[in-house]
Order: sequence, then C-alpha cells, then structure tokens
Amino acid sequence: MTDHKTGTREEWLNSSPPQGHRLYDAGLMLWEEFDRPGAARAFRVVRPDELQAEHWFELEPAAGAAVLRHTVEGCAAGKYEAIWRERIEPLHDLILEALLDNVEAALASGS
Repeated sequence: MTDHKTGTREEWLNSSPPQGHRLYDAGLMLWEEFDRPGAARAFRVVRPDELQAEHWFELEPAAGAAVLRHTVEGCAAGKYEAIWRERIEPLHDLILEALLDNVEAALASGS
C-alpha cells in the first residue's frame, strides 16, 4: 500500500505483497509477522520508529462456536499521531471490516 493510493477495500487488501520473510510493506509502515503466544497471527510495526504498534488475532472456543478477536496496541509520536488518526486508522478499519466479512462468508459457505 502507498500512502496516496485510493481504491476499493479489495484493492487495498491485495496491494501489500510480502517484502521478504514475514515482512509486509504498507507504504507508511513496514510490518513484520511474529509469533505471539495465544495468537493465530500477529504483526508489529518495524518502521517508522515514531509508530510503535502490534496487532494480533486470537481464536477462542465458545459454546458451539468460536470467537475471533482482533487487538491493536501501540502508540504514535510526533507527526504520526495525526497520520494515524486521519489516514491509517480509517483505512485499518475498512481492511478489518473486509477481513471479517471474508471470515463470515467462509463460515457461511462451510469453507
């Protein structure tokens, strides 16, 4: 992803090819996938230094179902406070909604 790209949420979801072993370039950020105890998948920001964040997904059994939980923890400093609030957070929310739509569709179809 680049910080100036516009398009559908599907275009955003398909626009961040791996940049090496477990690294994903998201334009303003470089993410690294890492192993987090209890998480199905976990990622951390490795660039820029002013944006320190981790997010992960957990699956927990529930009565006759499962709970998929997404957690974000981090902080933004300097100019990244405004960049997070105005540009990254809204896009993150769109991507997460699309991901959860895909999970829901896969469950409904039995995939």
